[in-house]
Amino acid sequence: MAGDGRIADLKSLTSFRFFAALWVVLFHFGDQLPLDYLAMNPILHGQRAVDFFFILSGFILAHVYGGQLASGRFVLRSFLVKRLARLYPVHVLALFGSLAFFIGAHLLGVQINNAAKYDLRQFVPNLLLISTWFPFVRPAFNLPAWSISAEFAAYLLFPFIARAVLSPRFGARTWVAISIVLFAVFELFSKAVFGHSVLRLIEMGVFRIMPLFVLGIVLWKGWSARVFVPPLWLLLPLMVVALVLAPYPMLDVPVFALIVLIGAEQTVAGKEGAFGSGRLVFLGEASYSLYMTHGLVQTVYYAVLGKLHVPLTQLPVALAAFAIGLVLCVLVSILTYLLVEAPCRNLITRWAHTRLRAPESTVVI
Repeated sequence: MAGDGRIADLKSLTSFRFFAALWVVLFHFGDQLPLDYLAMNPILHGQRAVDFFFILSGFILAHVYGGQLASGRFVLRSFLVKRLARLYPVHVLALFGSLAFFIGAHLLGVQINNAAKYDLRQFVPNLLLISTWFPFVRPAFNLPAWSISAEFAAYLLFPFIARAVLSPRFGARTWVAISIVLFAVFELFSKAVFGHSVLRLIEMGVFRIMPLFVLGIVLWKGWSARVFVPPLWLLLPLMVVALVLAPYPMLDVPVFALIVLIGAEQTVAGKEGAFGSGRLVFLGEASYSLYMTHGLVQTVYYAVLGKLHVPLTQLPVALAAFAIGLVLCVLVSILTYLLVEAPCRNLITRWAHTRLRAPESTVVI
């Protein structure tokens, strides 16, 4: 089951991406409700979905490029071009959109929440996707992009990590043990240097992704060798458990790992069910746009509501605004995917295929 660019997409995992992105959106929009939302509803600990994405990223990259690495067909330049084609167009759109909103709001005298995030000194590091790499830079403007900065760092290290993990020298079970040790090292380092768990890092988030990204590659190694094959019926119970354990990040990591394995196995078993439906898969494909644009949509949306003096302190009004905002985020993400993300990615990928003579991948990651 070695991966290469011609393998079929794992449709369930693509659908899962939509629900994970929506979880993040719920978390951020919950801040606008006039009640202690996080304490009352574990669904809104949506920051945990980022950890799921980090595991999934390692798994999918190993799935797509594992065969190329094993056969010596892997081309680093082509890989990086495709990763930038995946990340950069929507990142630039959301970043400059946030800058334009900040300038427009300042000129029009519109009050905005969290004005400190619009730090012009941080614009270039955020543009270059290095906002989580160094202690003297930090995420700004479009704050969800912090995880994309961490992803970009993981992409740069992927060929070296994957070659080590996918080598036949050590089996998948041994690498699980190594992953646990790696987690412990990163956790101790984070608590000593930053004062809290590695799974709570945003600034210096590059440390947060690394153990999770490695775990994703390890999971693919075991799954492709048929060592890690969990029963499919565990999926829905595990999704509930993931919500219940959301306040406890370390406990959620093994749950996320099992969900990723089950999602991949559903495709192999031909039992994707609703998760293989065209609509859900499409929403999953648009999930990156949802993740990257929802912060800007939320900021503009609530600024407009504030300008119109909508009484958001009244719970029924706040809930209605909350629901409309969620729908608006999904609609904007679909338009962004259709008009920006997919066309730009295809254009850049075709250019790379022509200029670099590199194999194209049919799998979206």
